[in-house]
Amino acid sequence: MLRLLSLKKRSEFLSLKGKEVFFSKYFILQLQETPLDDSLRYGIVASKKIGNAVIRNLAKRRMRALFFDVHRLDENIKSARVVMIAKHRLIEGDYVQILEDLKRGFAKGFSNVPHS
Repeated sequence: MLRLLSLKKRSEFLSLKGKEVFFSKYFILQLQETPLDDSLRYGIVASKKIGNAVIRNLAKRRMRALFFDVHRLDENIKSARVVMIAKHRLIEGDYVQILEDLKRGFAKGFSNVPHS
């Protein structure tokens, strides 16, 4: 099972800009497969566009829980670096539906990444 680690530095977030992108009505997922690493590194972004501090913190808690659930439930997850950017609908959406969208984003991202 992969280790689940978070992205810490701004440069780690910026390195995913322009990589594989999946758009959902709840979030934007930026993904880059890292075949030499044995971890799933994730970053979460909740900007002021989605609401005040309470709303942003709720979005971040929800995204963190989504990553933990995908990591725990999906056996097909490969080592990667992932950034999830919240949209306002993430707060109001059904958790199970958002989880399915995240799984679909991972599947699409891993199927489109060229293997070397």
